[in-house]
Amino acid sequence: MIQLQLGEATAGVGASVILQGGEAAQLTGGDVDIISGYSAATTSGSITIETANSGTCGASGSILLQTGTGYEGNSGWVNISTGCAAGTPGSIVVSVGDSDSSSGGGDIILTAGFSTASDSGGGDISFAGGGSQQNVGGAVLIQGGTGATAGGDIILAGGAASAGGTGGALNFTSKYSQVSDTGALYLTTGASNMGSSGSIALSTGDAANTAGSVDVTAGSGTSTGGDLSMTAGSSTGGTGGSLTMSSGASTSSSSGSFTVQTMNAASAGESGKVTIATGEGGTSGSITLETGASTNGDSGSISLSAGTATMGVGGAVTIQAGSSSVDDGGFVAIISGASTSGTGVSGSVSMTSADDQDTGGSGGCYVSTGSATGTGDSGDVTVATGLSSGGGSGDVRIESGAAEDGSGDVVLIAGDSTTGNGGVITLAAGSSTGAVGGTVSMRAGNGTSGGEVLLTAGAGGTALLTIMSGSGTASSGNLTAGTADLQGTLGDSGDIVLTTGTASTGQTGDVAITTGELPVTFSLWTNC
Repeated sequence: MIQLQLGEATAGVGASVILQGGEAAQLTGGDVDIISGYSAATTSGSITIETANSGTCGASGSILLQTGTGYEGNSGWVNISTGCAAGTPGSIVVSVGDSDSSSGGGDIILTAGFSTASDSGGGDISFAGGGSQQNVGGAVLIQGGTGATAGGDIILAGGAASAGGTGGALNFTSKYSQVSDTGALYLTTGASNMGSSGSIALSTGDAANTAGSVDVTAGSGTSTGGDLSMTAGSSTGGTGGSLTMSSGASTSSSSGSFTVQTMNAASAGESGKVTIATGEGGTSGSITLETGASTNGDSGSISLSAGTATMGVGGAVTIQAGSSSVDDGGFVAIISGASTSGTGVSGSVSMTSADDQDTGGSGGCYVSTGSATGTGDSGDVTVATGLSSGGGSGDVRIESGAAEDGSGDVVLIAGDSTTGNGGVITLAAGSSTGAVGGTVSMRAGNGTSGGEVLLTAGAGGTALLTIMSGSGTASSGNLTAGTADLQGTLGDSGDIVLTTGTASTGQTGDVAITTGELPVTFSLWTNC
């Protein structure tokens, strides 16, 4: 062993040791090689470079490992590496010593080279795990330090741009695979045994012009495109997490739009479905679809429409309430908007089939209740206008449209019954406590020959056809039967015919005209 040690200084600074290669005027300067001893049978020797411990009042010495300045060319490299091995290669450990002072532990700073040239950028820093020809490549672990009150943070930030350029990007990418799947990318916070787990905030910075977008896109594939799933956290003792998706607000103009749609499909496929549903539970959640209130204009509309079809049937729109196995089924309410203005009216409700664009005819419009399969009654259908406390109530109009070749019929039919009475049709005008009661008017249509008005009682038994005026406290109402005046100069006015039906074995019916209290019955004529 050769030991080189300088003498001790009792009052001044200790002596220095300088190992320096020789200078050269024309070629490369001399090298300084420090190499440990070789062993033919066992481990080669170690090299230790360290500073001595400090005294009671100072700091331990520093170690500076650097290359010289290159005035006309490149500066030299600093290469720290372990040798190859038939077994496990040696590791490289860079660590800072422990500290018990209030200033905290020492830092490790890795900084790439700065560039002052206009045509070159700053140096890069690369962290790469080791490759493997036969197995899994090495991992790269960047981890904040463990602490008693809080763990250390990890901050990854792109470089700033000081001269009007764009700041550096931050890219997280798993590498490609030639024959198998590419690597996954996980962004998760750690679990917590006693408190709350950490949050994940994904946001772009504020901007004086247009703020950056957040784009989350699954990859394309030749077989199936990747899925995009957003799921709030579950809970074993409370309420599960909420999922809120909102467009951006604006203090001076419109807020951002919110679009949920599936992408287009090829002509041989179907575009994807959009499903909005609440989960099952003791009581399932509600779905609210509403537009916001407006303080300076019209509030937004809600439009539900199915797509058009060029080769098949247009899509249907179905609004259906939920069924129940133990109670009433849910109801469907379609209510127009109210008006609190003194001059406005509430909104209208319109149910209309679309106009026919060719020669096929327009579609029907059906309002019906469901069938009752048990012993209960089927539901009612009520068409009514609202009450009015200061004006008149609205009209109810049931009419068929005008047509070039025969207008449609208006049919009012009560339902048939197999064991009970058939349904009743009641046409009644409104009563009035301070004026004349409403009129019931039945009129056939005009034409080259006017239409008929037929009142016929049902067949079976002794069915009655009764036409009677209303009662009154002063006098009962009149009953007038007459034919209309002739509008032209030639022809006859119509007849009034009162007749009873024929009878095959018994007597034909009477025609009786009576006044109150004392009936007078006589036969005008009978059919024999």
